[in-house]
Amino acid sequence: MKRIKLLFELFQLTKGHKKLYFFSFFLVIISSLMRVLTPFFVLQIFDKAITGLRFNSLIIYTSLIIITTVIGSASEILYQRNISKFNRDIIIKLRTDCYEHIAKLQGDFMTNYNSGELFTTMYHDIEEIPSILTTSLFNFISNLITVIGLVFFLITLQYDLLIILLAFQII
Repeated sequence: MKRIKLLFELFQLTKGHKKLYFFSFFLVIISSLMRVLTPFFVLQIFDKAITGLRFNSLIIYTSLIIITTVIGSASEILYQRNISKFNRDIIIKLRTDCYEHIAKLQGDFMTNYNSGELFTTMYHDIEEIPSILTTSLFNFISNLITVIGLVFFLITLQYDLLIILLAFQII
């Protein structure tokens, strides 16, 4: 229960950046979908274009691979740019809040508190907080979308291979 409360408190840090945050979330979804679609188009090239000797299908599917790769790469670049800006802003805000809090403390705190721990908190620990909100969460979502997409393709294309893969995962 405390961890969920902590996550909600962390999401309060996104105030003022919600549009950027959700736009980055959207870009992660697009990038993940493009990564899932590329192997599907490659499979279509082998199954339809090459075996059927259809040159126009080969051109269409190759073009779709290029388009999905470009869209996926562009969305990944925009995502990285947005997340870098978001992380930088959050780190500045957190450090400013910490400096203001430390400035309000009495002098005996500075005397009794270990300066190395304070330095670690101010520089290392604060940098980890935005990475939880962005990199860790978005990578989890991206991997989840990729797994769901690949499982869907395995179900529709070769369900027997999916059963074999699941059986070996359980063992």
